[in-house]
Amino acid sequence: MSSKLAYKAVDRKMWALMLQAGHVLDIEKGGLFDSRSGAVNVWASPDDKPDGWDIVTITRGALSFPRSFVGSVYTEYDENELQDMHFSLVDLDPENVVFLVVDATPYDRWEITGKNRPDEQEQLNKEMEWVKTRIDKLFEMAKANYEFEDVESIYCKFCDKRIKVVLVNDFISHLIEEHNVSVENVVIGDGVQIDTNIGLVEI
Repeated sequence: MSSKLAYKAVDRKMWALMLQAGHVLDIEKGGLFDSRSGAVNVWASPDDKPDGWDIVTITRGALSFPRSFVGSVYTEYDENELQDMHFSLVDLDPENVVFLVVDATPYDRWEITGKNRPDEQEQLNKEMEWVKTRIDKLFEMAKANYEFEDVESIYCKFCDKRIKVVLVNDFISHLIEEHNVSVENVVIGDGVQIDTNIGLVEI
């Protein structure tokens, strides 16, 4: 039974920006992430959880918001673990690359269903896919910071003024902390579009 799969090969700067994005969307700020030095943990909420989790009651516990741990994305250095995984290394410096893998460890669901049921791998696959799509959000946020790193200020339509920033992540933190919004997605085109629960913000 496998709960691990290859995610992406990225450079160290991109990984650092993903970790920072996890801090911006931290579980204690109403987000789904918990960044550590070498990993980002992903937590389900009552409104955002994997398929098959209708049986799981997600509570607050010692946290500020109801959350339940589902899985992580982290750096993998073990050559034995990496040998059967496939990563694209296009445009990456082999000396500056980190290999990211996604893992699902849904403790709360296992307490209810057990982890040795016949359809366990199928359920784990759903959970890993859910974790992966949430990590995709962090990757897009990191990419926005990577591609627009020279920005010095960003106009906030809610404040009707420009906000001084170093990174796009700083502006997203402003939206969360000053305007109590949740960030649903970050899309990069000619600029950056931040999809929030109260409307689209364009940079």
